[in-house]
Amino acid sequence: MSHLQEEQYQEIQELRQGLGHLREENSTLRTRSRRLEEDLARRDRQIQQLMDPTKVVL
Repeated sequence: MSHLQEEQYQEIQELRQGLGHLREENSTLRTRSRRLEEDLARRDRQIQQLMDPTKVVL
């Protein structure tokens, strides 16, 4: 194997490893985003309930 081939092989290995890390980070961020969206929807429902004039608490 020539020196150039060895360098290219090493670069490919590093790129594959980086890709794995990026995929893992992407999955983590998608999960976080989904949870935040669910939390936002829950809070929006709570705000709507508090603003509902038919549910006045005395």
